[in-house]
Amino acid sequence: LLRSPYGVRGVKVYWGPFPLTLADGSTPLELLDPLLLGSVDITRSVGSPMYGTAPSGLLIGAAPFRSAPGSDASIEAIGGSYGYYRLGAMARTNNAGTTFTAGLVHQRNAGYREQESSARDQAFIATAFAFRKSVSRVFLTWQKAAWDLPGSVDLTTAEQDPQAARPYSILLNAHLAKEQIMGGLANELRLGEHLTVRSGVHAQRIDKTNPYGTSAGNCGFKEETIRAVGARLSMCG
Repeated sequence: LLRSPYGVRGVKVYWGPFPLTLADGSTPLELLDPLLLGSVDITRSVGSPMYGTAPSGLLIGAAPFRSAPGSDASIEAIGGSYGYYRLGAMARTNNAGTTFTAGLVHQRNAGYREQESSARDQAFIATAFAFRKSVSRVFLTWQKAAWDLPGSVDLTTAEQDPQAARPYSILLNAHLAKEQIMGGLANELRLGEHLTVRSGVHAQRIDKTNPYGTSAGNCGFKEETIRAVGARLSMCG
């Protein structure tokens, strides 16, 4: 989760009823911060009509809703080597069939190698409410993240100066900046004891600055923009 600036492929990832995986098959996995998860289900080689083909498997993350009635809040602070620290806060409530969770994350890491720092700020809300025979869910998260990219090292450098960055990466000041927002609305309606209709809409927006180049004379940064929307309607028996 610290270092997946280009996404992962072959794995389908859901946050609650909403897919994070984009239409090109890539998944911005870093969007699924651990604070957003109440539980995780992992399945290999998914090929069912519900989720489609996922050659390397499926990951479904449930929101961290409070299961019992009432309210609670939590704060976490974690520190580690090489300038790593993480601050998080979350508040939850469960009252009369309505559950609500909101959280914040602030994370920084200087990195073991030169030019290997990373940063993440994220906020999210997730709510579910029941009305008669239906349950509706609304999820929304925003994240701003950045990575410095030290590049690969050869055997000599790895032995003599393992914390050094690749000279070309330093020359280019290779880094990646990414801002993304994802949200969705889903509904599950029970029409009978053995019949359920599920519907939903979701959208993602990603703005990313990405380095490119093969030499000092042919290098720079490019702006990458992703806009994704989707809808689902299914009947289950």
